[in-house]
Amino acid sequence: PATSGTVPTGRLVHSAFGRVWAQKSYTGASQNIIAYSTFLEEDKWGGTGGEISVLGNFAAVKDGFDELVAISSFDQYLVAFLRNSIVIYNNPHTPTSLGIQQIIQGVGCIARDSIQSIGKDLYFMSATGIRSLRQVIYTGDRADLNEISTLVRREFLVDVAASESALVNVRSSYDPEEGQYWLKAPEGNIWVFDMHTLDQNVPIRITKYVNTKWDSFVYFEGDT
Repeated sequence: PATSGTVPTGRLVHSAFGRVWAQKSYTGASQNIIAYSTFLEEDKWGGTGGEISVLGNFAAVKDGFDELVAISSFDQYLVAFLRNSIVIYNNPHTPTSLGIQQIIQGVGCIARDSIQSIGKDLYFMSATGIRSLRQVIYTGDRADLNEISTLVRREFLVDVAASESALVNVRSSYDPEEGQYWLKAPEGNIWVFDMHTLDQNVPIRITKYVNTKWDSFVYFEGDT
């Protein structure tokens, strides 16, 4: 069917709550605006569609300029991942009543494709390693927050985040059968975080596979 309204042209998109949520544009002021489609009509951006300025609240940018890196959802909330902060919105089922549930400062996402749904949690890559959104929400923006990748932090960051431009090549997947979060570093190494179960008392086993040359991977019907 023919589209209506102004179709977003950004590089971020997420489907949730009966709508498509997308970055309005990749450049300029519109890169920090999330446009959303009409309910159950992903090709229509007028009507009951609309826009959200993720930097429209002073608290979101009080520490300086920030930028939208990814869009996701969590526990019936819409989540805007910025590079240095996270904005969590309530009432995404009724965007006209959308409100800010929480703004987390000092923790953000630096790689769009690092985000994965892990049970009732979201894992993502921050500037200091892999983090759990549920843990971030629980502890707020405390500096002593731990990462999933704490045990290999230095080597992991050198491999995965050696340069800003290379972060667009990061890829990830989650295998619920094996309880494994997979992340591909820009140069091809694969990091596997084996959680066995989602029990926080069970240590996470971390394995690095070198020189794999894989471009990407996906979990499908019981296999990665």
